[in-house]
Amino acid sequence: MINRASNVGLFLAGVCLIAMMLIITAEVVVRQFFNFSFYVVDEYSGYLLVSLVFLGVGHSFNSGSMIRVTFLRDAMNIHVRNVLSLVFSILCLLYSVILAIQYIRLIYSSYSLGIGSAFSGTPTYIPQISMVLGMIILIGVVVYCLVKNLGEPSSLNDSGEVRTKEY
Repeated sequence: MINRASNVGLFLAGVCLIAMMLIITAEVVVRQFFNFSFYVVDEYSGYLLVSLVFLGVGHSFNSGSMIRVTFLRDAMNIHVRNVLSLVFSILCLLYSVILAIQYIRLIYSSYSLGIGSAFSGTPTYIPQISMVLGMIILIGVVVYCLVKNLGEPSSLNDSGEVRTKEY
């Protein structure tokens, strides 16, 4: 179930990347050959970039490809690495829950106040939804990893990181 949610987020991030590529390419072609601009491409590509990052973060955590600074951790023994991995996962969960709550509040205020883009008039709550979806996927992945790996030292790989690829 968590793999499926993570993969759906990854798929949607890929759709955002392709859409961003297409609208930027269309803008370049239209400007070059027809001396015309859509005027909203930079705004929408920004929305798509934010969506791409947030929708892909759950898969990044799930696959173990999230950026980590390991030079200090690698110098520690396996027990300390296990504890640090657990602490990192708990902090990641807490931070993700706080962000999700704040993003939900942001969407609510954007919707209730009718806030939209100054140029295109796009309601800002629409692109903000992807931030909440990404955080929900990340929260699900982190909770699943914590529950699955709590008290199971065999679920750690050789470097002491929580195995997240084998669900």
